Amino acid sequence: MDDFSNVKAFAEKVNADIPELHAVILNAGLMNRGWSTTREGWEQTLQVNTISTTLLALLLLPKLLSSGGPKNPAHLNFISSGTARVVKPEKVRQFYDSPNALQAMSSEKAWLGGMGHYALSKLLLEYAMRHIATLPSVVSASGEPNVIVNSTCPGLCKTDLGRQYTDKSMLFRILAWIVGVLIIRSAEAGSRLYVSAITRGKASQGKMWKDDRYVDGGEMVESAQGKRFGEKVWKEMVDVMESIEPRIRPTLSES
Repeated sequence: MDDFSNVKAFAEKVNADIPELHAVILNAGLMNRGWSTTREGWEQTLQVNTISTTLLALLLLPKLLSSGGPKNPAHLNFISSGTARVVKPEKVRQFYDSPNALQAMSSEKAWLGGMGHYALSKLLLEYAMRHIATLPSVVSASGEPNVIVNSTCPGLCKTDLGRQYTDKSMLFRILAWIVGVLIIRSAEAGSRLYVSAITRGKASQGKMWKDDRYVDGGEMVESAQGKRFGEKVWKEMVDVMESIEPRIRPTLSES
């Protein structure tokens, strides 16, 4: 996922080898301890968690559209995070008037730390999910979805997402173990929310599913300024993805 050519190759294989595709769960993600870039020059967290994930969604969307329809819609689910809901406006205000906010957020001077940039990447993913959910190709003329598009927050789960942080002090490890015993879910328990999310109906279109209920996207998604910023970022993401794969243009524009 940190190499666009591999994302395209995977999508091509799926589209060629699988006759019908009724559900896609986009789960790839990472949380880096320090700032690093991919071969394409993007900050790695943003490329893996946001840009490549959105690109893969759009590359697989035509297959989902041909496999589903208003009577039996296919499902496209993005694995998000509740951290996206708590990103504060002051964290992103510096990018509101940036000529290219996406590139600015990818720079080393914009690095918010591992958790901060993880949350930012998931906020941008929420913007992408919501825009895809309203595409003319996704929603029929009658208003019924051809593909149900939503996101899921599985909560804290015992995975290797924080693998770069395992060399912390013994006290940190003890505290992490205690927290893990008390509140962190198993990966299996988290995965049940994924399955639950792709069984939701049209009421889930463009929404986040968390703890078996729908939750709002937080201030940076629901507020007027958040929506304006989301529009800006989405347009920039579309430009990036169309430069990577021009063939996604019909998916983004057709009715």
